[in-house]
Amino acid sequence: MDERRPEQKETRNVEKKNTVGKSVRKIDALSLAAGTELFTDDIEIKNPLYLAILYSPVAHAEIRSIDASGAERMDGVVEVLHYGNTPRVIHTTAGQGFPEPSPYDSFLFDRTVRFVGDRVALVAAEDLSLARKAVSRIKVEYDPLPPLFEPEEAAESYPLPPKEARMPIPAAYEPWKNLAAKIDITIGDIQKGFSEADFIEEREYSVQYASHCAMEPHAAAARFDERGRIVIYSTTQVPFHVRRITARLLGVPVGMLRVIKPRIGGGFGGKQEVILEPLVALVALRHRRAAKLVLTRREVFVSTRTRHPMRIRLKTGVKKNGDVTALELDGLLNTGAYGSHALTVLSNVGSKVLPLFNKIPNIRFFGRSVYTSLPVGGAYRGYGATQGYFALNQHIDIIARRTGQDFLEWVKNRHIQKGE
Repeated sequence: MDERRPEQKETRNVEKKNTVGKSVRKIDALSLAAGTELFTDDIEIKNPLYLAILYSPVAHAEIRSIDASGAERMDGVVEVLHYGNTPRVIHTTAGQGFPEPSPYDSFLFDRTVRFVGDRVALVAAEDLSLARKAVSRIKVEYDPLPPLFEPEEAAESYPLPPKEARMPIPAAYEPWKNLAAKIDITIGDIQKGFSEADFIEEREYSVQYASHCAMEPHAAAARFDERGRIVIYSTTQVPFHVRRITARLLGVPVGMLRVIKPRIGGGFGGKQEVILEPLVALVALRHRRAAKLVLTRREVFVSTRTRHPMRIRLKTGVKKNGDVTALELDGLLNTGAYGSHALTVLSNVGSKVLPLFNKIPNIRFFGRSVYTSLPVGGAYRGYGATQGYFALNQHIDIIARRTGQDFLEWVKNRHIQKGE
């Protein structure tokens, strides 16, 4: 009989599992080094239909007509999908918690295109080169609509989102004003803080578009298993969100879908979106056979997700010794044509950044996520904190120099400490 006390057993187990400071073999190290690890496009799918997408060449337009007959007459083309023959279910592509904190403002296909790279149609064919050739045979007539490229102009201009757009959670959402999200939080008395300052430092900063540039492009495939379930292989970071959203779009029970996430060649947030999976699943369901879609590098850049560009205005009241008496952050996030992660990324600009310095008694965070006719922002490593801290870091450097202090010393003296 083991007469050791339970707490002794627990201590020994903890010590055994502790890997800090130790060399640990990576589970997939050998397969990666040997080149035997399977990624989505490497998985053998028996006799699939190959899919190719037609993208909008205009930033904002109404589709007057689609003539797919030229593509449909081609030998080996099985089907052409577009807004006229697919389910019209509004949803978000953001793979987040449920209810999702992102607006429902997307369709599989819509009669209105909202940015260069928006989906217009999809071809399913017996081979990939045929599918891509068939895409070029689809004739589309567009009625151009005025685009909005500047976030400042887009705010409270004519609406860009679909009229059915809605927010699934209680949050400030005003699509008729092109506002995908709005936040206004004040701690303390901001005006009193400014009045107590020896000087005011006010600057504007901007963060540009960026692409994740993962080595592996977005890809998805679907097949049926022996139980009649649709099995989806995907370069996803969020398999359970893929399953939930895809089931909703197809109108099938969640249990009818199984999502497998193989090894992915980089994600960084760019694969935290449900973009391709509903397409391969829909084709598989309609034709009772496997389907596969792999994007080219150009398609990834044009049609998937980016880091949200942002304009940030910082206003600080500062004492001669460098203490900040008031800080106001005014942020304008460009969410692009759809509100993917518009609320949560904007929230993190303030919530992950402003509490870093514990001796600022008066703070205001005012932020807006604005729809434009530009590529769609989404999850990207840092997730809002990157945009916010980029601006604040530059601003603190200016304050430190102006008060004759070393930047690092300024930060050490005012950074939040353990227990605060």
